[in-house]
Amino acid sequence: MKKLLFIFYLFVSLLKVSAQSESFEGTLVYGRKFYNSSKRIDTYDPNMPPSMSFTIKGNLSLVEIITEKDFMTAMNYSVIKDSDKKVATMLARIANHKMAVEFDPSYFSASKLYKVIPTNETKTSTIAGLTCHQGYALIESEFGTVDTMLIWYTEAYNAIPFQFETFSSPGLIVSMQQDDISYWELEEIRKEIVDPLRFVIPNEFKPTTQNEMQDFISTMEQLDLEEKKDPMEMRGNEITHEEEN
Repeated sequence: MKKLLFIFYLFVSLLKVSAQSESFEGTLVYGRKFYNSSKRIDTYDPNMPPSMSFTIKGNLSLVEIITEKDFMTAMNYSVIKDSDKKVATMLARIANHKMAVEFDPSYFSASKLYKVIPTNETKTSTIAGLTCHQGYALIESEFGTVDTMLIWYTEAYNAIPFQFETFSSPGLIVSMQQDDISYWELEEIRKEIVDPLRFVIPNEFKPTTQNEMQDFISTMEQLDLEEKKDPMEMRGNEITHEEEN
């Protein structure tokens, strides 16, 4: 009888563990927020991408970022990743041009990605209704030093491979420091069945190399600078001055 009770309690405990960590399918929406010294504040910067979403189905993920506000120079980026096949393609919409840029396979090298570790001290916080733990994302720089980014993660869901350019994580990352002044934080969770077609590259996106995309962006930036020049400055010696009455 005691043996049966032991097996029952072991089974219940295993159910609790499995229920605490499950694979996520649906969309996660993150907002970009800012620091004021070490304090987190809600501030909007029109020159920064205000939001980013992760659409997840198994080993497939679609990351979408929207930036810029001017229609003529509007830039919209998204990245489709297959973590099993280690294939990633950026879909870029820049000034009505649609380009599909495949990442170099070296992107998936663990030595170039952040490794997430928990902190020695147990610190918890509630983010988007989830109980989260503090951790750090570590990456070795080209100078041999280790860059450290603060993160919060939850064990309610399994980690998403290569989320926020991380190789591994104890759980789903819900907050990730971007730099000294800003961070990304989970704002919305949409659990839903995702259509596999969401991860197919649309036909209207032209295959483009990374160098070709950089050249195109440089050309657009140069045109933008020329448009912003003062027409009077561009006339040079042709400028004349009216006599005062």
